[in-house]
Amino acid sequence: MYLYNIGYGTCEESEYHQFYHTTKYTDEELEDIVVQCFCEIIEYSAGRFDETGDHDNPRLWVNEKGIKFSELMGEPIFNELLEKKGFKQVEFVARFSCFGWASAMLPGDWKSWASEKNETYQTRIKEFCEKKGIIIEQFKDKDGDERDNYRLNWKK
Repeated sequence: MYLYNIGYGTCEESEYHQFYHTTKYTDEELEDIVVQCFCEIIEYSAGRFDETGDHDNPRLWVNEKGIKFSELMGEPIFNELLEKKGFKQVEFVARFSCFGWASAMLPGDWKSWASEKNETYQTRIKEFCEKKGIIIEQFKDKDGDERDNYRLNWKK
């Protein structure tokens, strides 16, 4: 069994899914498979709309530039890989995920965006730091500026 990580990333988001296959593919071979799937999805989608112009494949959003990679990288590509290319989705026995923009040391930071688990992790990390005497301190850089200059240090 060989594992493959397939997805996309942007400046603000990403989506990756993990699959396995009995065949070991190189990066180039996997790229060929995925691009071939893209082409097959686009070919299947061409001309599939009703008289009102509505696309009958609601999974794909098309604009004047065509279809974005992010549109192809969701359900359409995964269905192609699973149904036609022999890939299987990895089933995880456990997962860990947190909201990445929040401070790991300040419970409640980005609370409106983060899950309750985030605050649990933040509280545990804050308590650990307090117990060990680890602090966040502001410092001046070589020019004497202390704006946005922080580091972790030991409590004095």
